[in-house]
Amino acid sequence: MANKYVAKRRDTLFREAAIKHMETTWSGRAILMRPLSFTVYTIGAVALLALIAAFAYWGQYTKRERAVGFVRPESGVSTIRPMVAGRIGEIFVVEGDRVEAGDPLFSIKSELEDAKGSVPAQLYMEITRQIALLQEAAAKEKEGLMKQKEQVAAKLSELVEVEKSIRSKKDLLERKFELLKQEKESTEVLMKSRVISEVDYNARLRNFLDVQIALQSASEDLLRIQSEMSQTRLGLRKIDLDLEKQAADLSLSISRLNQQLIENPSDGYIARSPIAGTVSTILVTPSNTVASNTNVMSILPTDSRWIAELYVSTKAIGNITKSSAVYLKYDAFPYMKFGVYRGEVKDISGTILTRESLPPEIPATEPMYRVLVNLEKQQIQLGDKYYSLQSGMTVTAELEAESRRLVDWFLGPLYEMRRTMRGAPQ
Repeated sequence: MANKYVAKRRDTLFREAAIKHMETTWSGRAILMRPLSFTVYTIGAVALLALIAAFAYWGQYTKRERAVGFVRPESGVSTIRPMVAGRIGEIFVVEGDRVEAGDPLFSIKSELEDAKGSVPAQLYMEITRQIALLQEAAAKEKEGLMKQKEQVAAKLSELVEVEKSIRSKKDLLERKFELLKQEKESTEVLMKSRVISEVDYNARLRNFLDVQIALQSASEDLLRIQSEMSQTRLGLRKIDLDLEKQAADLSLSISRLNQQLIENPSDGYIARSPIAGTVSTILVTPSNTVASNTNVMSILPTDSRWIAELYVSTKAIGNITKSSAVYLKYDAFPYMKFGVYRGEVKDISGTILTRESLPPEIPATEPMYRVLVNLEKQQIQLGDKYYSLQSGMTVTAELEAESRRLVDWFLGPLYEMRRTMRGAPQ
């Protein structure tokens, strides 16, 4: 009945064509777009600000200082020079050869001989002068070592006396500690029996604890003095070994010089290697004429590690410490292809080097400090290929200096202003 009424109402209120038109949706269904709520935007903004704040607080920035220098062996390079002018005869080694101390390197025929045709006078005088210099230097070194030994021995004597005093004090404290320990046990019984008051017991307990602390302190002092005595005795032993080594080295050096006096006197002499190592460079060929004290060849000591010798400006040295990380770029190996190599600061010179005392290959307009760097890798690597380092190879380096949080870098000017205002006179 109700349906008939509704149908009748529809028939009476709307035309049939209008009803069919409304039932057909030509433009599709309407969908309402609701934007994100303001709460979501607020949460996102707060989270972003919190992330930025956390990054600024915990994030760090490390300042780097630039330096230039070169590569050299840690123990230096032995340069071979003829003692007299002459003509190079035979060269017994080639670059890359390993030699032992005393091995022949090259022969030289002197152009100056005495009237008898024996040992050239100039060579004889030079060798004699070198022997005298060696003896003089050895005497000075021995004198310095003996003075050092006297100082170390005097210190050891003082430590022995201090050790006796501390040991005696410790023995007395141990005896007193045992007596007070027994007294403490007795007073505990008396206090439990209420024969003495708790105040008296606490006073005796404090005395017992004071002696216990003093005994522990004396024991620590005794261990410290004994450790220092052991180090001092090792120092004395090292000085004795240095004296023995110095005497042996002097004897060996003089023996080699004397050997040159008697070896092939009429034809000149044979230059021998003063150390064990590897021949790195040869600057002459047979028949070349050379002057005295001219660099002929160089020898790298055996098992010598490569280090970098850098020069840092006085403005930057304050932020650099031992063990600071160093990043090196070898000028002979472009870092875009061969990469950057890591090192670590080994030593920093205690004195400033003026422009006049700097090596000629170091461009400098101001005084600088010398910084020695241990290299993490002793060779240059590119894929499966390895390239050897060479003495004198120039490098550009960046040394890690001050590390600070980002927020400290941002607020640094404010901190500086605050310190300035506090330090300003009122």
